[in-house]
Amino acid sequence: MNGNPVHIYVLKDPRDGIVRYVGKTECALKKRLVHHLHSSKKPADHKARWMAKLVRDGVTPIIESIEVCPFEIWQERECFWIKKYRDDGFDLTNTAEGGKGANGELMRAIWTPERRRKWGEAVSARNSSDEARARLRESGKAVWEVPGYREMQSEIHKKGHTPETRNAARLILAETRKHPGFQDRVNAGSAASWTPERLARRSIISKNCWNDERKKQHSLTISAQKNDPEKKAAWVKMMADKRKNGEMKKRVPLSEEGRKRRSIQQTSVMAARRAAKQQQQAVQ
Repeated sequence: MNGNPVHIYVLKDPRDGIVRYVGKTECALKKRLVHHLHSSKKPADHKARWMAKLVRDGVTPIIESIEVCPFEIWQERECFWIKKYRDDGFDLTNTAEGGKGANGELMRAIWTPERRRKWGEAVSARNSSDEARARLRESGKAVWEVPGYREMQSEIHKKGHTPETRNAARLILAETRKHPGFQDRVNAGSAASWTPERLARRSIISKNCWNDERKKQHSLTISAQKNDPEKKAAWVKMMADKRKNGEMKKRVPLSEEGRKRRSIQQTSVMAARRAAKQQQQAVQ
């Protein structure tokens, strides 16, 4: 049994204050609003399409909590509020009468692995055209132009990336790396994902991004940073503090097995790069 309190909330149109959606959440309201804004990038229902239109108009919906209830009765309370607003004449974007939730047993029963696979293939096919990708890019950019969205994301990021959480993540990763065959699985996955075609595409993208003007500007920026006495002194102090506190990573000599593994990995990467270069030259 879950003991977390549940917020029953509404989403309002900021231009006229009219309620257009009723939902429930166990997380912070700002975080739930961010999830809604993300879903509006690929609108798949009435609510997401409504939010996508707001984003295109340069505004973001208002989220407000209308009731906090125990977890055991949230379905009843959500249904109550959806019925109340509809009876009062509000044109809600909810597609159901409430009480089902996004993570319940019902959703897991409906979205079987086979259905998820078919849905993923359909979405990939629909979004594979250049027009669809351009539309998604523009939609994603529009979300970041909404006033307050960047600040909201920054606040959520800071709360989730404290020194304690980062240290915990490091410990978990260190323990994971100790498992037998972990590095072999990582190397195999990397070699399988970086195909010659992908390397060729990445090479073309990098060359297009790093034109002569950008290289010159980058070089000037690095030179200015290296010649700045204050930044140089701050860097020296930071490295001295790390050595003093024992935070500097000690270089551990590779074992014979590690050297062989690295040699095989480097050989496979170089072979893939050569194949990508040959393929690129053949296209040209």
